Amino acid sequence: MAAFDLIKDSTITINTAERDTTTKDSNGWAEMLPGLKDASIDLTCLFKHDATFGYNNLNSAQLAGTALDIEVQVGTGAYDGAGDNDYLLSCTAYITSLSLPSAFEDNIEFSVSLKVTGAVTYAEITA
Repeated sequence: MAAFDLIKDSTITINTAERDTTTKDSNGWAEMLPGLKDASIDLTCLFKHDATFGYNNLNSAQLAGTALDIEVQVGTGAYDGAGDNDYLLSCTAYITSLSLPSAFEDNIEFSVSLKVTGAVTYAEITA
């Protein structure tokens, strides 16, 4: 399981393609049904040479073409028992982009983009 270190920002995008089902009976209105779904994850992380799972590990995984099992917790990070629980998004993904810019007298951050392969599960964390 990939546990990214020092994440600053994250974006999870899930898309659903459209299938046109418009007919002459649609009275001039487009009609559609949902089609294929795809997902991507973009992260911005602080760079640290000795991170448990940071840029160096990601670089190795990308160069090797290794699929990563990903879990992303969505919410506040606490179970409150009042129905405001967090959710866990789980998937398998490949790194499509890894960028490490150089900074002068500033924190070094890197960006990683992942493309999901297969299904995404989204489950409530209840305890």
